[in-house]
Amino acid sequence: MIGSGTVVDAEELWPELPWRDWAATISTLHMWVQIVGKVRMALAPPLNHWWHVPLYVSSRGLTTSAIPYGHRDFQVDFDFLDHRLDVSETDGSSFTLPLVPMSVARFYREFHGCPGKHRD
Repeated sequence: MIGSGTVVDAEELWPELPWRDWAATISTLHMWVQIVGKVRMALAPPLNHWWHVPLYVSSRGLTTSAIPYGHRDFQVDFDFLDHRLDVSETDGSSFTLPLVPMSVARFYREFHGCPGKHRD
């Protein structure tokens, strides 16, 4: 138990991550996050030191927080527990894109074409 004065080995708390085995996944995810981040950067009002750009760590992955768009806001959440991208709007509409193996080009098309566009 942590906090009871017991010393815990760091390896017990943080398992080794197979970085080299996940290289392709890491690279793809990085590009997917950049696509979402570019949308946030383009639509969010500028703030000092680029504070309008980052994605934030959430309890399930990453989130943009609210992004203004016309007369409403939307938010994009990478849910790494359920392997999906959730886009929700303040008008109650939403869109979910499963985070499954796909090319960066397909992710771009599906993210920018949501909702209601043709899926391949």
